[in-house]
Amino acid sequence: MNKVFKCFLYLGLLTVASPYLLFGFLSLRFKWRVRPPADQVMWNATTTLTNVHGIPSPPGITTKRVTDLANPDVFEQRNDDVWVVTYPKSGTTWLLVTVGSIYQRLIWGIQEHEQRSFCQWPEIASTMTHVPFEELESLPSPRIFKSHWHPKHHLDPSIRKGKVIFVMRNVVDLSVSYYQHYLDAWMLFDFWGTSSDWFELFINGDIGSGSYFEYIKMWWPYRNDERVLWLRYEEAKADPVKMVKTVAKFVGAELNQTRLEHVLWESSFEHMKSLEDNWLAELARTLGFRKNKRARDRLAGDTDFPNETQVQRMINEYERVLAPIGVPRHWILKEK
Repeated sequence: MNKVFKCFLYLGLLTVASPYLLFGFLSLRFKWRVRPPADQVMWNATTTLTNVHGIPSPPGITTKRVTDLANPDVFEQRNDDVWVVTYPKSGTTWLLVTVGSIYQRLIWGIQEHEQRSFCQWPEIASTMTHVPFEELESLPSPRIFKSHWHPKHHLDPSIRKGKVIFVMRNVVDLSVSYYQHYLDAWMLFDFWGTSSDWFELFINGDIGSGSYFEYIKMWWPYRNDERVLWLRYEEAKADPVKMVKTVAKFVGAELNQTRLEHVLWESSFEHMKSLEDNWLAELARTLGFRKNKRARDRLAGDTDFPNETQVQRMINEYERVLAPIGVPRHWILKEK
């Protein structure tokens, strides 16, 4: 009986794993990549990015999708929509889980395809995170949306109806996390280079969402808008209780002490990390389809990235782009 059980167990695991095995074989053999529609203009870079209205974007985001999002006949925005907007790797998942928990949504995982139970990423037109417009329309209010978009098109204040929770993070730590993301999602971006290769893409804006510095510059004029909550990742991590209360007040939700403690627990690093400790995620990491976890500390071996020369180039970009408009230096450049 024990042998029969093991036989069925291994057969089941093989059945589940076979798509991943085939996927991996095709990835390595044919340099598989997410392919946008044939008429989609691509970004001229060494990694796979789309050119969406002049913005380099992950291959799942298309010009048609973003254009449709700005068209009220296709996508109707609501006054109580909540957009969590960040430059990638600025604490996006953490804030999404926080808002989802405040609204008491089901949070059973934090991988992008699992986040659909509590938030949606409207710009995505393909891949597992794609949500059809009909599904977006059917969602109950308030809807929680994830976005890395600029304050234009559907997020232009003249078009956007909902509120925005904007989170920014210092560029030094962000660059480390974003580099790890490119290593982790190597099949998505088709990135095979070194940290030096990646940094050249980053500092030149040839990366998903474009230049970090230009992105902050574009959102900076809206930091005092009454329908925009501007948060700093470092301050939020230092005082998560204050952050949760601030977010809850901004979205009009009331939290008693019990609910506050639950939100703090559900959005804690330890809990979010535990959501990734399942056999399917572990299998994907074992087979090499994923390398890291979304909830992670700075990994060992990152101490040499960015190096002093790279940090100086970030300082130069700060002084060129952000210092003239008054963005505090310590908000952008990590303090020693």
